[in-house]
Amino acid sequence: MNKSIELKITDINYEGMGIATYNNKTVFVERALKDEVVLAEIDFENKNFYRAHTTKVIQASKDRIIPPCATYEKCGGCQLLHAAYQKTLEYKLKTTNNTLKRIGKVDFEIKEILGMDEVFPYRNKVQIPVTSVDNKLVCGYFERRTHNIIPFKTCLLQSKQVDEIIIFIKNIFNEFKISGYNENSHEGILRHIMIRENKYNQIMIVLVINDNKLKCEEEIKNKIINKYPNVVSIIINSNTNKNNVILGDKSYPLYGKDEIIDELLGLKYKISHYSFFQINRCQAEVLYKKVLEYVGNAENVVDAYCGVGTITLSLSKIAKYVYGIEVVAPAIDNANENKKLNNVENVEFILGKVEDKIFDLLERVNIDCVVIDPPRKGLDAKVIEALKQSKIKRIVYVSCNPSSFARDIDLLKEDYEIKKATLVDMFAYTTGVECVALLERK
Repeated sequence: MNKSIELKITDINYEGMGIATYNNKTVFVERALKDEVVLAEIDFENKNFYRAHTTKVIQASKDRIIPPCATYEKCGGCQLLHAAYQKTLEYKLKTTNNTLKRIGKVDFEIKEILGMDEVFPYRNKVQIPVTSVDNKLVCGYFERRTHNIIPFKTCLLQSKQVDEIIIFIKNIFNEFKISGYNENSHEGILRHIMIRENKYNQIMIVLVINDNKLKCEEEIKNKIINKYPNVVSIIINSNTNKNNVILGDKSYPLYGKDEIIDELLGLKYKISHYSFFQINRCQAEVLYKKVLEYVGNAENVVDAYCGVGTITLSLSKIAKYVYGIEVVAPAIDNANENKKLNNVENVEFILGKVEDKIFDLLERVNIDCVVIDPPRKGLDAKVIEALKQSKIKRIVYVSCNPSSFARDIDLLKEDYEIKKATLVDMFAYTTGVECVALLERK
């Protein structure tokens, strides 16, 4: 441990770490690229592998760049900011295909990845952890593999306006001597600052507190809205639980309503502070256009895991009728509000589990295609079985996790085969990537 060793990097793994060999064991090296020679210190060891971090680059890859971020060496927000952007796209394509072959056990290669035209900034939502150091608030992102907060003044992933608002709120809380949260002692008040920024430059601010009420809240509200008149909503969210979940179950509006309206592909969406909405608006539109392309001329389409209805309502432009299924009741309420907001007639939202409601639909409608966009864990076994029994001809699978996607492809491959697939880079310079695939019944 803490021993400096020279390593030759032979490849990169799915976590964006360089791969080398030392003492006949694999070493995973942070901030190292293929074909580089680096000095590294070992941080972790078990019987199978080492984990290390780069301390010096002896022989640099032609694809290495100087990270344009002062806190990159410690911050855990990005993993690949030391590599040229085009190279990160090639890496994501390669590792996804490796995962598909290794876990999915299929002979199919994804050849297309759609990158960003403008890389920075891209996040329309940020969640910034807060703590106190020497009786002063500190806010920033977590250090790699820890919950130590790395203070920042600016972040490439978010707009300059968001940077300014975060620092402004930090200074207000310092002025009123309101403490930041300590995870270990469960003391302190302000846990997170969450900000949503819509297409129209309007701002929603969520102050997550370790209490049921925020002191000096009127003074805090007035200072914020006087400084930033484009703030349309300030929400106080109460989270007094001893866990790492960001949002608590209780909240109340301090200013405006618990809603902000954003837009995708010309459709408007009412979003609460709890709602899921794609954080990269431009690339979400790229992703949804690819979904529409793969759905094609299907007449009756099911959007499983429909959430607040973003994909469902987009599909309403090309399909005869679309059915959105979602198990979370508030999301269905939001979806129905968004249906009204956009004056869409050919959509029905259904509350319930996909594996149950899919058969109810098949009894009354001839379904041509089902779009599935599950959580990171992928599809439940019951949903897999329901899809296999349903005899639906076409599945368009949207995934944010190559591993669970590949596992589900393996489980579906007796009945369905991949015909097309594309990756969409939603999160530049991180290891994250979205995949959309067209599966057809054999």
